[in-house]
Amino acid sequence: MRESLKRICDDYNTNREVIGNCFKWEYSVVHPLCAYIYGSNGKMADADAIMKSKEIVKNNSGAFSSFRGSAFAPTTCLVSLSADPEGEIKNAVETNELLKKAFGWSEYLSLMSMMIKKLEGSNDLDKLVARGKEIFDAIKAKHKLVTGGADAVMSLLLAMKSQSVEDIVNESEEIMAELKDYGTTGSRQTAALVLTLSDKPAAEKCSRFKALFEGLRERGKKYRRDESIALLASLAVSDIEVDTLLDDICEVDDELADKKGYKGITASYDRPMRSMHAAMLVSLDYTPVGSDDEAAVSNITALFLVHQIIVFSIEMSVAMANMTLFI
Repeated sequence: MRESLKRICDDYNTNREVIGNCFKWEYSVVHPLCAYIYGSNGKMADADAIMKSKEIVKNNSGAFSSFRGSAFAPTTCLVSLSADPEGEIKNAVETNELLKKAFGWSEYLSLMSMMIKKLEGSNDLDKLVARGKEIFDAIKAKHKLVTGGADAVMSLLLAMKSQSVEDIVNESEEIMAELKDYGTTGSRQTAALVLTLSDKPAAEKCSRFKALFEGLRERGKKYRRDESIALLASLAVSDIEVDTLLDDICEVDDELADKKGYKGITASYDRPMRSMHAAMLVSLDYTPVGSDDEAAVSNITALFLVHQIIVFSIEMSVAMANMTLFI
């Protein structure tokens, strides 16, 4: 394993332990996302800063705010990284009100409110939101039942492209059709929007995505055909050789297999989720820490995708628990 990738894994596991102690009552599936946040900023988790930031977030957002729930822990971690924690959350709450007027209430948009200032297009936020809303409405017109807050985030990222709204939506539709064997309509839509972010030819992007998915299966790694596929899509648009990406993901997967939370019958994360976390960490190794637009888009995309997978996992856990009550 490359030294840089080993360091990312070591820091991730250390940060995950600190975060687990700070958020004992949160769903454990949230902890890896928080650890990713620190990794993407080249920082280590600070328990004192996290605990102070928890109170700051609570004091500046209502009990039913979109900054609570599954977004609370990652929001707190993002706030803890700021030189002005209180100003950070107040600005995010204000930005979120703007996004909420355009797209409606969403936990996904609350995290986008924290990150959007990193985008070059945020210099004219009203214009970015207006174009994002136009893309979102065009997507929703085609897939009303599966289009929601997750697609609003992707629409805002796609709004920075120079293509027309019609061309963006047509390309995503073409890619969705090509990925028909790889997930539900909703999960394929997210993956297609991620692939559409890239200016590479659609056929090339789809081919690389399929090679990653099938390659992991061939190497004995579990990878679900659910919201997780979008994270592979974010790797598929990189310039790294597919075989190199597969080697990296498998090495990280093996590295995590022996770590707390991933091993034993009481493991917090099953094998498919471990593979997804491995893909997440590999994406960190190929995204430089910095403020340039390409790095910002990559980090926001990965953060949003992992959050979406977390929400899906929590919803499934609640649904299974409710089913058990009726058996």
